[in-house]
Amino acid sequence: MLIEFGSFVADTDRRELLKHGRRLRLRAQPFDILVALIERAGETVTRDELRRRLWSDQTFVEFENGLNSAVSRLREVLGDTPQAPCLIETVPKLGYRFVGHVSLKVKRAMQATLPQQQTSEAHKAYLKGHHLIKRHTPPNAQRSLEYFTEAIRLDPADALNYHGAALYYLLAALMGELSPSHALPQAEDFISRGLLLTEDSACCRTPWLCCACISGAGTNREMRFTRPSAWNRRTPMSE
Repeated sequence: MLIEFGSFVADTDRRELLKHGRRLRLRAQPFDILVALIERAGETVTRDELRRRLWSDQTFVEFENGLNSAVSRLREVLGDTPQAPCLIETVPKLGYRFVGHVSLKVKRAMQATLPQQQTSEAHKAYLKGHHLIKRHTPPNAQRSLEYFTEAIRLDPADALNYHGAALYYLLAALMGELSPSHALPQAEDFISRGLLLTEDSACCRTPWLCCACISGAGTNREMRFTRPSAWNRRTPMSE
């Protein structure tokens, strides 16, 4: 998928950042931070959310230093500054917010060039995961996540695959296998990534409603889940 903002284009498939068609040098972590912020453009992405997504196996000190360095490098490449941000705004004591205008282009041409066997195998993996998750048992739910993850790997441009992974985390919260404070942000992340591909109500609205219901059904601390910003703005999508 291509994500355009200003004179920049982020290619999430090739994991490249371009400016006026010229590839810029950017390491993996700054690029992943950029994608994480763009996925929730206009919203605050907390430092803890970035830690869980990118630094889950590192110590707090390593994470703090790594995140600060990665954001600094990202701003340098984008020509942005924390004092007068045009793209990445610092939210004091919380995290960061992407404030640029985003235009999305799903790479249909790339999809068409994928081997038919690969797209077929991705759909088969999704169907296997969907079949298992309907059994509502922890072992089957865990196996379903493995199939959904494989489907995403094989075909990252199909929103159904992200929808399936989100359902796993919602079910895990309902069954008590994972705490809502852990499961719901994971579900939210997969739904947001699916929303970048389609705003189809069957894929996106139902899981978001489930998030809202679970978060209000007895957690010990207040958790807010609002509808994603992709519903609140028109997102240009073209082939």
